[in-house]
Amino acid sequence: MTEKEPFVLYEDKPRLLSYAHKKYAIFILVAIAAIINLQWFWQLQRGTNILNRPPHDIEKEFLWDDCARLEVPLDWNETVAGESDKVAIAIIKKPAKVEVTDPRYAGVILFNPGGPGGSGVVFLRSTAVAFQALLDSSPQSTSQLNVDIEDEKYFDLLSWDPRGVGNTTPGHGCIPDPIARRNWLSQNSAIGFSLRDEDVFRNVYSRGRLLGQTCANTDGANTMNRVNGGEHLGQYIGTANLLGQTFASLQPHRVQRMVLDGVVDGADYATNGWLKNLLDIDGITTAFAATCFRAGPVLCAAHDPRGPSAILENLSTVLASIRADPLPAFHNHIPTTITHSDVVLFLFSLWYSPLYGFPIAASAIHQLAARNGTALAAVKDTYVGHVCDLPAARERDTSAAQIAILCTDGDGFARGDIATPAAFRAYVARLRAQSPLFHERWAQVRLPCAGFGVRAKWRFEGPFGAQTAHPIVFTSQSLDPVTPLPNAVQATGIFPGSVVLETKGLGHCATSMPSVEGMLALREYFRSGAVPPNGTRYEVYMGPFGEKGPVVRTEAERRVADAGMQLARTFFEETKDRLWKF
Repeated sequence: MTEKEPFVLYEDKPRLLSYAHKKYAIFILVAIAAIINLQWFWQLQRGTNILNRPPHDIEKEFLWDDCARLEVPLDWNETVAGESDKVAIAIIKKPAKVEVTDPRYAGVILFNPGGPGGSGVVFLRSTAVAFQALLDSSPQSTSQLNVDIEDEKYFDLLSWDPRGVGNTTPGHGCIPDPIARRNWLSQNSAIGFSLRDEDVFRNVYSRGRLLGQTCANTDGANTMNRVNGGEHLGQYIGTANLLGQTFASLQPHRVQRMVLDGVVDGADYATNGWLKNLLDIDGITTAFAATCFRAGPVLCAAHDPRGPSAILENLSTVLASIRADPLPAFHNHIPTTITHSDVVLFLFSLWYSPLYGFPIAASAIHQLAARNGTALAAVKDTYVGHVCDLPAARERDTSAAQIAILCTDGDGFARGDIATPAAFRAYVARLRAQSPLFHERWAQVRLPCAGFGVRAKWRFEGPFGAQTAHPIVFTSQSLDPVTPLPNAVQATGIFPGSVVLETKGLGHCATSMPSVEGMLALREYFRSGAVPPNGTRYEVYMGPFGEKGPVVRTEAERRVADAGMQLARTFFEETKDRLWKF
């Protein structure tokens, strides 16, 4: 597949985080209430742009000068002034191309990457250039802006690290010692998650509960316990877009623009069920076989001339073979074994972004069918690491915040279905009915909650839904591995006037396989407030194995396509790394 190159915008002059002239707050993906009372400025490393440099570099990279910390109460419900401790929320902003006094300045768009536990600072540093190209009225540099076009709109882009996440302090870690954490990951890898094996089942269950207990017995868990209610009033991350749904339910009159991409069932999440996620993931496996067959043997290494059903049969044969006889392999002269769990986890991460993941999966399946595990051994080695790898050992415990957030967001008294091994076995069986291939992996997402004894002092239990001041736009791929389209359709029923825009592609969130027409519709939504018709479906710009969509005819469309592909690539790179540590 020939990939269009991204582009990098201009270097903007440093500006402080000032909202004195803010016209209105705009919310994208998931949103929080208006940011207030910035306390002091915090500089990230400057001069670094982690986006790939294009060969047709048309403008200089920007420098990140607009970073700050927002000091907020640890407990929003503390009624005695000065009694609550403080949390310093890390915030980052990409300034608009025009000054806030310019009539074309349209306010700030707040971004949140979901997770739960995703870092907004990291997210915006890697995506701000592309998002600004997508959302601004003109992709041109400041010197080329048409000052006579008053209906053009230009935005500040802002994101933050939620409590317990990333650069926000205090942080949260389950296993503080990095070498001990690496050992834990190595043990996870060795055990796997083939829950049909009784010994593996009991080991996985015991370790899951133990991890939850460990996470709950840290200072950070106490922080989560005390602040959970405050986050739900505008400071807390759920998964994908849950924060947006929560905010819209509590403060519907404040919603001026809101795009929620990758839709969670709020009631399912709030009751700690996690039963409305895998409805379409096996459909992506079927789509892999179909697109591979159409692509042919040159583009898809797993191609079989007998048809898509044969490709699926070959995959099943590979999985069964490796389950029965794990594959020995080497990477950097280090021996390892490729297990059934390794292959399932590998495919699970690639199904989040089939645009880039399908070709990689095809090559891996082809190698595994020939009993060659070299490529997967390299991936596994990156995930597990080595206890003597000091740079890797300095990594932060990124899973800790996820566990604390999802366990305290969900109803602590609704964990009976994972409270005992027998109950957990029944829960696994319910998930298996949704996805025979991936249910064992997904069952472990909330398993630590069985041992996480911390309860939130306050949590939003619903009901979700409200009549918002301006309609919400929900977006989704036709097939999403963990936030399926039916969730978005259901959400329109509880938020009257809202709409669903469907991208006719595959992957987690609409950005994983972008549509130029769909992205232009969102640009117009932010510019003028125009809401596309409910149920509008958009063709993708490019599908897996280089399948082409509608022809891009104008320079503006080309730039949107370039930016969309850059976002898709960035999400793929970050998602696959994170999911191997899920």
